[in-house]
Amino acid sequence: MLVHGLALIGIVLFALGLGWLGVVAAAQEALRVSREATETVTRRDADDDQKEAAARRAAVALLGGFVSILIRAMGAVLLSALPALGAHLLGFARIEDVAAKLTTAPYLVAGFLSLGLLFVGGRKGAKAAAGPDAEQPHAAAGAESPAPSLEQSYSPLERQIHQIAFSGPGVQLMAASIGKALHGSRYKDIPLHEPVFITSLPRAGTTLLLDIVTKMSGFASHTYRDMPFVMAPLLWNSVSAHFRKSANLVGRAHGDGMLVGYDSPEAFEEVIWRALWPEKFLADRIALWSEQEDTDEFAPFMSDQMRQVIALRSGGAGGARYVSKNNANVSRIDFLKRLFPDSIILVPFRHPFAQAASLLSQHRRFLEVHRKEAFSRRYMDDIGHLEFGALHRPLDFPGMEEVRGKHSLDSLGYWVGYWVTAFDHVLARCDKVILMSYEQSCANGAAALQALAGALHVDQAALASLDGDVFRGPRSYEDRADVDPELRERALDTYRRLLDKSIT
Repeated sequence: MLVHGLALIGIVLFALGLGWLGVVAAAQEALRVSREATETVTRRDADDDQKEAAARRAAVALLGGFVSILIRAMGAVLLSALPALGAHLLGFARIEDVAAKLTTAPYLVAGFLSLGLLFVGGRKGAKAAAGPDAEQPHAAAGAESPAPSLEQSYSPLERQIHQIAFSGPGVQLMAASIGKALHGSRYKDIPLHEPVFITSLPRAGTTLLLDIVTKMSGFASHTYRDMPFVMAPLLWNSVSAHFRKSANLVGRAHGDGMLVGYDSPEAFEEVIWRALWPEKFLADRIALWSEQEDTDEFAPFMSDQMRQVIALRSGGAGGARYVSKNNANVSRIDFLKRLFPDSIILVPFRHPFAQAASLLSQHRRFLEVHRKEAFSRRYMDDIGHLEFGALHRPLDFPGMEEVRGKHSLDSLGYWVGYWVTAFDHVLARCDKVILMSYEQSCANGAAALQALAGALHVDQAALASLDGDVFRGPRSYEDRADVDPELRERALDTYRRLLDKSIT
């Protein structure tokens, strides 16, 4: 398994090295000069001196290009060998075994595919650099295309790297092992103090809360730059530092107006849970975590992951607090409190009919996205976002079997029922969580921010960089009288009890 993981990482580094060292650019330049020379030589109006000079330029260009490409390719090969060399020196694996694995047919094909995708990507990049008229000569004046989400804008090479990283949990786990061997000294002594877990059913403002908390000083979270090797953030940061993209903001795939960039915090923690608890992720639902789950393997691994995020986001100095947004953690409240007794679990909520209507709207949206965009579907599946669309797997709260048997996924009743089972589960553990009403937070503004700061045990000075209107009002939905009367009353009763416990 280790040799397999090292070989896969070697292929990734080989592909990245080809890009960093400009192998494709050098080949394209040599081909360009050669093509121009060929055009000159075959021109009927060119004299013999012009043809001879062109031929000499082509010969020099091709020879120089060959030498340049050879040197750059050797650099990419050496770069790809670094993980195997490190593992060899540390006694984890023999470099001969990794080399033997790399010479097998699948890995040779992957290497050639990397070069091919780089060449295609380079050609697309050259066309884009030539301007929009060169790329879309027949576009109608004034026509606009919807901006792609961050994951939809992945280049062919980035998609290949993603597919390698998520080809199986063993790849992520092996990357984590290598990262720990190489960078463990940077984070092993970082203390974990009052980590913050933001969780709820989706569409309750969890992403907004994560954005607010990470803008306060002293908090560290995963960002989009940690993709795709989420479980080895320090290792991936050191590898990817030379080809980082700019942090331009684009819309999320949710189409909800939230803008994100590569430096934006995001919910990638579920990758860890899914890799270490595969038995919980059933074909049609996700089982709950009890307080009595075995922690021998998971606790130290999760703690190391949190320390890595702190080390990376705080410049290696530590001292920050870990914060994550993970909707599925709403099913792990007891377990998280057992693992991290001083943790703060923040649970926002919305009016049941508003949140359920938003859930249904997103479910329908992602059914269409997953139907049209295979990579977007794979991306969401890989990072464990199984809330909507073709990937929907509900958290199996008590009562969900009845909800699933009574209501179709395309009905509001299903999502209201899901809301009730989830928040009845939360209310039974209200002494372990901090509840926040999204609507009341939006209405109270600065007062809600102060309440949040108090709940997180941070100084009010941490709010200096935040505006009082940072809570954006949610889309309003009519009070749906068409919901089953009994379910309607249960939902409203649960909502009243949540409001009684809310800090805002």
